[in-house]
Amino acid sequence: MIIKAHHKVLMNEIAGESVLLSTENDHYFTLNESGTRMYTVLIEQGSIEGALVVLQEEYEVEESVLRRDLIALVEQLRDAHLIVVE
Repeated sequence: MIIKAHHKVLMNEIAGESVLLSTENDHYFTLNESGTRMYTVLIEQGSIEGALVVLQEEYEVEESVLRRDLIALVEQLRDAHLIVVE
């Protein structure tokens, strides 16, 4: 599975929090500081597995909890057409 930012999505980050806006369908999604970091690492790494490795080094969290949270975020963003999953 490859995760990419959708080419018609704008991201605005303020004080660690973000808003993702689709210019295609006007869907938007707000992310808190940890959600913003998860999104950024997912896009940089291109996969849940890659993001899992990076984020486990940064946060004290069980792998199963982090994996569950990453999967949930990917599903929500995919369903809102804010990322592309191939």
